[in-house]
Amino acid sequence: MGECRNAEQVAWDAPAGVQMSLTPEEGGSLQVAVENGVVTITGERCWHRQGEQAKSDSKVRGQLLSTVHLTVLTDRCLITWKSVGISG
Repeated sequence: MGECRNAEQVAWDAPAGVQMSLTPEEGGSLQVAVENGVVTITGERCWHRQGEQAKSDSKVRGQLLSTVHLTVLTDRCLITWKSVGISG
């Protein structure tokens, strides 16, 4: 597995074009490793949302997951990396 890095959000297209995402809740974590065309996602206390492009909020389903372990192909995935500020 590649180097594990912190992420703010991971979004992907599931089969049949359904859009899904994971975002950590306050105090939660989301780590991502990318290697050989595969994205491995692990986390704690993350929101899983389905239907991001729905026309109304009522069509977006969400669920708070206590733990996450998921593998997604890189060509169907978008990662927002967590940036770390450098002071000096």
